[in-house]
Amino acid sequence: MSEQTGDQTGQESRSPRPVVVRSVPDVDVIIRHTFLPHTDPEAALGFYRDILGFEVRADAGYEDMRWITVGPVGQPGTSIVLHPPAADPGITGEERHTILELIAKGVYAAVTLATDDLDGLFDRLQAAGAEVIQEPIDQDYGVRDCAFRDPAGNLIRITGASARARPHDAPPHDARPHDARPHDARPESTDPGKHGGTI
Repeated sequence: MSEQTGDQTGQESRSPRPVVVRSVPDVDVIIRHTFLPHTDPEAALGFYRDILGFEVRADAGYEDMRWITVGPVGQPGTSIVLHPPAADPGITGEERHTILELIAKGVYAAVTLATDDLDGLFDRLQAAGAEVIQEPIDQDYGVRDCAFRDPAGNLIRITGASARARPHDAPPHDARPHDARPHDARPESTDPGKHGGTI
């Protein structure tokens, strides 16, 4: 009689993988700033301040560049820093040219806003001449939204109040048409001699 080893069914016995439970520190973490490039500071102010109604919280200049911090009235904890693109001195001329091309195509940066009056805000942006990417529609994933480009070409997606009340309904990143990768160059300080703001 030949000696049999292992599982008689020919299948290797496999033990279940252990469940790893990670301990999360009991601390509050918030989003303080997000960054969007601008190619014309006055046009950016006209869009975010004059049309969207954001307040200007800082406007720092260095040489011929400006870093403008804006945010919704009554929400001082969250801001958008509109920054000059490719200001890092370590970027080559060719890289800067590529960044500017991506911004112009609208595939470099994006942000999603929320409002209680989606259709009213859409009408206001459209009447002001903003570039419409998508009119308000009910998406298959359970939200109603629209989309514009700001003067630099950044994608501005705006969701209605229902989406804000049910954040778990938001689709994965690749389900949002025209969504761009987040700006990954996050400078350390809003000092005009630096390149951005503290997060």
